[in-house]
Amino acid sequence: MMKKRAFTTSVCSITPYANFISHSHLSTNPNNPIPFKPKPHFPFSFNPPPAKLPHLLLEKSKLGFDDALVMFDQMLHLKPLPNVIHFNQLLAALVKMKQHSVAVSLFRNMCATNIPLDIFTFNTAINCFCHLNRVDYAFSLLPAIIKRGFLPDVVTYTTLIRGLISQDNPVEAQNIFNKLLRFNDIQPNVVTYTTIIDGLCKRGHPSVAVKLFRYMEKKGCKPNAVTYNTIIDCLRKCRLVDQALGLLREMTRKGILPNLMTYSSLIQGLFDFNRWQDINGLLREMDISNISPDVHTFSILVDAYGKEGMIKDAEYHLFSIVAYPPCLSDKVRALDIR
Repeated sequence: MMKKRAFTTSVCSITPYANFISHSHLSTNPNNPIPFKPKPHFPFSFNPPPAKLPHLLLEKSKLGFDDALVMFDQMLHLKPLPNVIHFNQLLAALVKMKQHSVAVSLFRNMCATNIPLDIFTFNTAINCFCHLNRVDYAFSLLPAIIKRGFLPDVVTYTTLIRGLISQDNPVEAQNIFNKLLRFNDIQPNVVTYTTIIDGLCKRGHPSVAVKLFRYMEKKGCKPNAVTYNTIIDCLRKCRLVDQALGLLREMTRKGILPNLMTYSSLIQGLFDFNRWQDINGLLREMDISNISPDVHTFSILVDAYGKEGMIKDAEYHLFSIVAYPPCLSDKVRALDIR
């Protein structure tokens, strides 16, 4: 426990906003807090039985963030207050609607009205701040988590790591990840490893990414299709196609099914080396595995065949886009190819 608290304290020192949660505002702009003025869509007699509240929450949240805000306001008037799980469901619905600033506003009101919070509530708020490009505010919630009697978990740190990488701060993300490994109280999961691997790949370090990939396996953390796809695409971009193909064979041996993203990335890489036989082999594998190509895959084929002067092949795949309904997008339909 002492190690975990020591690690949390060291991470908290990254930001000067340690007391942010105690301020009178909690918005994406400290000088212009988000107003919370729900519109009265529902009558104030709203008082559903506790058993019906989760269903009502789900249905109203689907209508839009205005209704979600009104639902939140009505929940504040219920006696007794709904469980924190119901408030978390409402926050999660707003996140799915990509209404991150609105979710932050609700989180602010939950803090102001002394609604019980849990680690899921804080993790949701941290995720919202990262999406709003305010990773500094996300870090400022770490002391508040501890003050409320909780400890940051693997989701907390994975979200912060992803936020740092998205803000082009991979060094600090790597530092936090290394501290997770060093203190050994919070075990990184497959999402954590994949997030760091993705950051390494985006910086053009395929060898380091592969080493970390092997390390996670050694530590007993099983990679998934997303992990493999991340490294395969990185190797393809670095023109290391044979290594990428080797990972394809490895994942199938381990029972991890390749998907459309896996094959599309490899096909793109093989075209760069005119390896038509390997490409046809992958297309046959896709057919056997019932993996249907999409517009992106067909576009890769059309572009590659066209560049090589293989007009008939390009035409075949171009007409396949039109002939194959799942691949049709609005843009393709608009072409009205004859």
